[in-house]
Amino acid sequence: MDTILSHLPDFLYTSFLGLELWKFIGIFSLVIFGLLFYVLLKKILSSYIVRILSRFRYTSIINRYLGKVIGPISFLISLWLAYNLLYLLDLPEGLISWIDSFSDVLLPFIVTLIAYRLSDLLTDIFSKVASKTETTVDDKLVPLVGKALKFVVLVLGSFYIIESFGIDYTPLLAASSVGGLALALAAQDTFKNLFGSITIFSDKPFDVGDWIMFDGEEGTVEEVGIRSTRVRTFYNSLISIPNGRISDMVVDNMGRRRYRRYKTMISVTYDTPPELLETYIAGLNKLVSTHPTTRKDYHEIYLNNFAASSLDILVYIFFEVKDWSEELKSRQEYMLGAIKLADRLGIRFAFPSQTLHIEEFPGKESLTPTHTKSKGEYEDDVDDFFRELDKKKDI
Repeated sequence: MDTILSHLPDFLYTSFLGLELWKFIGIFSLVIFGLLFYVLLKKILSSYIVRILSRFRYTSIINRYLGKVIGPISFLISLWLAYNLLYLLDLPEGLISWIDSFSDVLLPFIVTLIAYRLSDLLTDIFSKVASKTETTVDDKLVPLVGKALKFVVLVLGSFYIIESFGIDYTPLLAASSVGGLALALAAQDTFKNLFGSITIFSDKPFDVGDWIMFDGEEGTVEEVGIRSTRVRTFYNSLISIPNGRISDMVVDNMGRRRYRRYKTMISVTYDTPPELLETYIAGLNKLVSTHPTTRKDYHEIYLNNFAASSLDILVYIFFEVKDWSEELKSRQEYMLGAIKLADRLGIRFAFPSQTLHIEEFPGKESLTPTHTKSKGEYEDDVDDFFRELDKKKDI
């Protein structure tokens, strides 16, 4: 550097405003060099980072924020380089001290700006990920988390900037801690609901549209918000449950059943012959195998109980349907099939009753039906029933 200075013309050593002319030229050259270096570095970094990130997903979002993040980073590197080259100019200590102070104040602003824009980038990426999931809870939580992240960046950046001005922020930190504690105590229910929302988002116990049962209530989930979950009951009222409370409840999600159980007893009269009972039960099993929505690999249909006024047949079957309406439709189809089959076979359904047996009067027929067919004839009736059922389906 001394060799270069010894070859400078004498007029460049002329003082102006307490500073030699060559130093003014040096400062101006550093500014021009810094700007050119900034533009070149920004272009190089953008090109290489785009090339690297093109192998990953969400490149459209990254490209949108790339310039906003690369710009401050390139400026920060250019400023650091120019600042270190500035010492070659042998500037007065007063000017160097002023530049140092300016740099100390400028650095926190740039770092805070970079962190703030990175939080926007992360929020958009997480929003893109959340949009691909089936649940809508995370779609609402991501913006909230993004705002919280920005708030943290601004708070930490503010303390960093205050420190750069040489101000002791300890009293401010103590005051904010006391105020924060008071605020936290006042808003503890809000924080509880917020963490409840995060729990619902992470565990995913239910989604919008699911039929759930909880705390003696049941209904369809209509909306999952940040503070509360809204459930539309089956008598059409709307229940709002704070997320902090529902996250602690036992929630029975009926909407996520793969199979929907149907259990009932078909009660027939005691005068039904065993052969007819066997044939009817076989027909009920065949109804399961021919029904379009029943589970075929598991069902239980047996004569199950000697009741006070009936023989009870247990029907324990499952329907593979999407919602309650389809379940009701499938139940109706099976029940009507069981009634029609009973009518074809001459089976009478029992009801709570008492029978008084008296002597039959001459010339008057008994009310008790007589069954004279054999089991094979009853089985032929079942086959005829299902043939007619198939014909109705083909029409």
